Amino acid sequence: MKIRRESVVFFIPFLLTGTVFIWINAFLALLFFCITLFIIYFFRDPEREVTQSREAILSPADGKIILKRIVSEEEKGEFDVSNEATKLSIFMSIFNVHVNRAPISGKIVKMEHKKGKKYPAFCKKSSTKNEHMNFEIRNDIMPITFRLIAGLVAQRIKSFKEMGDFVTAGERIGMIKFGSRVDIIIPEGWDVFVKLNQKVLAGETILAKKSI
Repeated sequence: MKIRRESVVFFIPFLLTGTVFIWINAFLALLFFCITLFIIYFFRDPEREVTQSREAILSPADGKIILKRIVSEEEKGEFDVSNEATKLSIFMSIFNVHVNRAPISGKIVKMEHKKGKKYPAFCKKSSTKNEHMNFEIRNDIMPITFRLIAGLVAQRIKSFKEMGDFVTAGERIGMIKFGSRVDIIIPEGWDVFVKLNQKVLAGETILAKKSI
């Protein structure tokens, strides 16, 4: 399984410390080695059988659906939405894969990174108060807006793409390091298939399909 190279800066200190403690304290050495293995596990980046369809919106993240509701008037301005839309929030625990993927194919027309606080990712105010990065991907059918949100222990959000890049549905676009959340806005005219508390996989789970 592929491991993200971003993990090196995190696990090397624990690995070196554990090596030093081999001759000092076996228990502490084992503890540091276990932390090293967990960090490597956290930064795993498995291949996915991506669902390719112009009639589907894919999950941008692994995790659990913790919010599903109509976008409020206040949020319409925040997410640059004019018509009625549905907001979905996906909570990513430290045990989920944290590589995020494009929900549709298209051109990245917006990338906006904002610094913020460190509220737990499952809290409502984390969506606006925490560090986050807004993306908008647009194709000839529609635009899709989504937000990568850092959580309580998240280090930072890293984008793998640049403004103006063309991405295909399910392609890797970024990563939130250590616990986080992703909000995605489903536009009017699309039927949402996922339910609250449902587990989803980035690039595989279909969140919505075009209304007939």
